[in-house]
Amino acid sequence: MKMVCESEQLEDYLLELDEVNYSSSIVRDKIEELFTPTQTEIEKAKIARFLLICGIGLAIFRKNEKIKNGLEKIILMPISYLFAHLTIKGLHSTTYLARRDFFAILLVTISLYVALLAGRTY
Repeated sequence: MKMVCESEQLEDYLLELDEVNYSSSIVRDKIEELFTPTQTEIEKAKIARFLLICGIGLAIFRKNEKIKNGLEKIILMPISYLFAHLTIKGLHSTTYLARRDFFAILLVTISLYVALLAGRTY
């Protein structure tokens, strides 16, 4: 299906209507509220920062087997959480059933963590 435009000017299609006044402060406030970073994006950034710190720790302590082994086990948890989150939620983190999604992510995280631990070579 191809869209046939009656006008070549984009502004003709972006005109304000009487039903929605886009320059209203109420509408602008709601837009800002809806399109600000959510808590899950902040949590993802914290997890990425934690992984970076653990990766630097692995690079520094690569010859100390005890610390290296512990850091490898610790790193697997946020990695499994990120994969579980992407598996359950995809790239969009909005939800209508937060409790269901939380328990599903938790279940997949634990399963992935156990699988990653079992797959490690000693």
